[in-house]
Amino acid sequence: MEFPKAAAIDELASPEAAASSAFGAGGLAGILSDHVNVLFRQGRLDYAITFVLSPLPAIALWSEAQAASIATWWLALQSVAVARFGLVFAYERGVQRSDQQWLRWFALGALASGLLWGVGGSLFFLIESNQKQIFAAFLLSAVLAGGIPLFCSVWWVYALYGAGVVAPFVYLLSTTGIHVYIGSALIAVLIYALCVAIAARLSRVFSDAFRLRRAHANLAD
Repeated sequence: MEFPKAAAIDELASPEAAASSAFGAGGLAGILSDHVNVLFRQGRLDYAITFVLSPLPAIALWSEAQAASIATWWLALQSVAVARFGLVFAYERGVQRSDQQWLRWFALGALASGLLWGVGGSLFFLIESNQKQIFAAFLLSAVLAGGIPLFCSVWWVYALYGAGVVAPFVYLLSTTGIHVYIGSALIAVLIYALCVAIAARLSRVFSDAFRLRRAHANLAD
């Protein structure tokens, strides 16, 4: 009597078999819900990092000539972080919205955050100091790479966030007319593409794990 169950367990060794079993129970909607849940669970860490990290470049790169711009950037970044934290709070409180809506709003918030980091990094890069330009480049690299574990549950959310980070910086470098900066812009695009590829790979890992978990839950039932 135990052999059919054992055979079913063996079939679940492949993600494809697990997917078909999981789809019978929860379908794609259940898998999407799992992905969205991971995004929002990571959200608190994302906002905590923003609150802690954002004052550092503002202080380190402070310039009297750009004081108003830097202050405006910092306030805008904090405002977006507060709005996104409110979205997480609403999600955790169980406000009735579809998973597609939650994901759409989260993605828009991630894009806004990425754009502000990208604009801020470009703003800091305009400060005529080699040390500060290096700091700005490292800052954007850290923000770009740091988004992978936070947003990789849904790879295209990370792609939006990363595009927001990279696009202003690439535009700034590519319009300088300086060959070294143009080459740096191309390298930035390549790094972005690599990061998106990594996020996509991790997103598939999440999907396979969610499908297997649901398949085993169905088997136990």
